[in-house]
Amino acid sequence: MILSGGITPLQIPSYEKKYNFLGYDVQSYCRENGNYHFGKIERLVRTVKGQISAKFSISLTDNNTQIPDYSSTANLEYQLDYSDGSLYCDFVTNKPKNDRCLQKIDAPFTLHVFTNTNIQYQRVIDDYMEKFSNKIVRVNIQYSDNINIEEIKTYNALKCISVYHKDFKLFLRKNNTPKFDCVSIILPHGSHRKKAFLDYLLTSNVTAYELWVDRNLQINDVNKISNLYPKCNYIIGKYITKDWPKEKTIGDLLNERL
Repeated sequence: MILSGGITPLQIPSYEKKYNFLGYDVQSYCRENGNYHFGKIERLVRTVKGQISAKFSISLTDNNTQIPDYSSTANLEYQLDYSDGSLYCDFVTNKPKNDRCLQKIDAPFTLHVFTNTNIQYQRVIDDYMEKFSNKIVRVNIQYSDNINIEEIKTYNALKCISVYHKDFKLFLRKNNTPKFDCVSIILPHGSHRKKAFLDYLLTSNVTAYELWVDRNLQINDVNKISNLYPKCNYIIGKYITKDWPKEKTIGDLLNERL
């Protein structure tokens, strides 16, 4: 049996307790102004199937000329960074270039925001959501000690906390009973340091959430990590997209873990 007619994520849990449906017809909820709303689609997927797993996100911040096509594999989405230099002074992104990329590609995106106050985080998120709310499925908020993450609104997009590996222990101490659903970890350089950190990561409760890892990931890294934590997701960049067959290899590898 398939249920249709104004289905939303808020209704599904109560339906599943009462009935035994095979699926849902959700066309009306997943469209807005004639376009697919990828943020709403992912909310529905999480509600029905649980946390997102075994996906990879192509970082386009420094690489929006070699862009793998969204339809080429089931595991794919994209990521763009916004940084105004206030959090990390040597890291400033080109917002007009990001906007052109979002306008050009009809696909789901993660927006990773680097700034240093709650007010500025909200301004940036509101600006992007006003123009691209149907494409932004996840907002990564870069962790720092002076940010109150719970106060920041991300609307239909999933709120994800991005943490540098060097800040992770402090992050856990201050968030030992976290109220968020997604964590993205920027790993250390080098395969041995990555392995040591991942061994430590698996002892924490963070793996109960949607987990993403980042930092110069190659196929061997993905293979090792997926053996440790099959539900992990990956952010990868131009060092792989310049050779698209590698991307497809990673997609095959992740599909094997599902």
